[in-house]
Formats: sequence, structure tokens, C-alpha cells
Amino acid sequence: MGGGGDRGRLLSMNPKLRRRASEYGDTFNRQDAVECGYTVSQIRERLRDGRWISVRRGFYAELVDRAGSPPWERQAAEHRLAVHAAARALAGSPVVISHQSAAVLHGLPTWGLDLDRVHVTRTDRGHGRILARTSHHVGELPARAVTTTEGLPTTTIARSVVDASCSAGYEVAVALCDGALQSGRVTKAQLSEELGQMVGWPGTCTAQAAVAFADGRSESVGESRLRVLMDTHGLPEPELQVQFSARDFVARVDFYFRQFEVIVEFDGLIKYRDDAVDAVVREKHREDRLRSAGVLVVRVTWDDLNHPDRLIHRIRQAFALSERRLSS
Repeated sequence: MGGGGDRGRLLSMNPKLRRRASEYGDTFNRQDAVECGYTVSQIRERLRDGRWISVRRGFYAELVDRAGSPPWERQAAEHRLAVHAAARALAGSPVVISHQSAAVLHGLPTWGLDLDRVHVTRTDRGHGRILARTSHHVGELPARAVTTTEGLPTTTIARSVVDASCSAGYEVAVALCDGALQSGRVTKAQLSEELGQMVGWPGTCTAQAAVAFADGRSESVGESRLRVLMDTHGLPEPELQVQFSARDFVARVDFYFRQFEVIVEFDGLIKYRDDAVDAVVREKHREDRLRSAGVLVVRVTWDDLNHPDRLIHRIRQAFALSERRLSS
């Protein structure tokens, strides 16, 4: 029935297996496939030709084409599958999905986070360990810090963000904190309160600095990275998401240095859009209208962030040019 008669049609999953997989975060194990009508040879065939992918030993998922998504979003989608597979493998164990794995389930930005392993926190005060690509953490985990996400016990957004920030670099932690605040599902006070319960824990200094600098007005990972970069290089603090009006034209700009009348705009995702060429034309038209209103515009792409000295020099040049213009 299920897998027997579809050879050559390249059907990936029959309806019965698809329903079964939907109960486990779009993953299934070998026994599920067999019970839904597939033979062992058919399982191997689908893994070999790429219709199915291996998520964890004995656990699989249907291949989904995410070629148009940024790499960190593809990694997060793959990690989500691994989390669900690990949770099923650990069913009955005293663990809660935590750290960056919980951040993935909460839908938070995961740029720069290490997603090589699934992360769980033990609730039985057992020993920390790494087993089957799963990191078992130990630490006090009060009931208030636990919730349910996608049917799995997970740490709350505040606890997940703080835990992940403690084991990440400052720039990565800021992007994560910004994304959590921007979602509107957590406040800076809640992040600070969670940090207050973890005094002396490894990595809390980085997390504290990231929370202090975090700003929910940053609307993308790229904007967060750019904000960190400008601050690190000593640029004055810009205004974020400022509505700029000129005649019949209204635009909301990412960063505005009012004292220099310089706007810095970030567009790091344009290469992932299906309408990339049209988007470039629209963005150039928008920038031309801003410039006609008497301000200078510095446009930043994702690749620019990989050359920080050159980028900062461009922004400082815009400051200097604007100062000369304003003084003349």
C-alpha cells in the first residue's frame, strides 16, 4: 500500500507517514516508516536518492528545498528536526529543551549560534555530558523557566536567550537578544531578571553586556551586527527606525545620525530575494529620494560587514562630507 507502488514516481511520503511525521515535528523513525507501509529497501532508496534525509541515527525527515533562505535559517530548520528527533529518543528522560535549541523552537534568530548539537537541561541534577550529538546541561531550572513549545518541554524565551548568550560571542548574543526583544514576546527587564538568577555562571558577563546593549528596534540580524560594529568603532549612537518625511515622500530609515544628516541603511538579505533585481531598483529609487531631501545615505550589504574597517571608513567619509556641506 504505502511505499510499494510508487517506484519511479519519486513520491516522498505517503499520507499515512506524513500524518505520523507531523506528530513529531515532521520527523519519523524507521519503525514509523515500516508501520506505514515502507520496506527497508525502500527506506534506503529514499535516503540514497535524497528524498529523505537522516536527522539522527534511525530518524528521518522529508527533504525540503530551502535554497532561497539565508544559510542560518536553513541551519535552524535542520536543527529543529534534530531537536524533535532527540526529544523522541529521550522520551521519559528528565530533560527540557534549552539554550539555542529552545531558541530555534521559539523562532528566534540563530545567526552565529552553534547548532551542531541539540541542547537540553537536565531536571534531575544529573551529570552534564554529550551523548548522541546531544549536550546535557546541568543547572538550576525553576518551574517558572519552563514552558511548552511545539509540544515539547522547553525553557522560556528569556531563559533560552540568556542560556544561549552565555555560550556565544558578544555580537551573536546581541543579535539574539535584539531578535527576542523585537518579537515583543520578552522584555529587557525579563532578560535582566533571568540573568540575576545566574550570577557567577560561566559566560554571564557576555550575556549581561549583550542584554544591556540590546534594542528591539533592530529588525534583522544584519542591523544588529551593524549596530555592534558602529559602536565598537566608536561612532556616535544613531537613532533607530526614524521616520523621515520630505514633501510627499515618507520613509522609515534604519539608522539616522542627526548631527551629520547621514542615514545608514542595511540591506543584507537582498541576495536571498526572488525579486533581487527589482528590489535593487526600488531601493535605489528610495535612496535617490532621500538624497534629494538633503541627506547623505550610506547603504550597507551583508558582505560589507565582512570588511569592517572599510565600511567604517565609508561612514566616516559621509560624516566629513556632510560637515563640509553644512559648514559651507
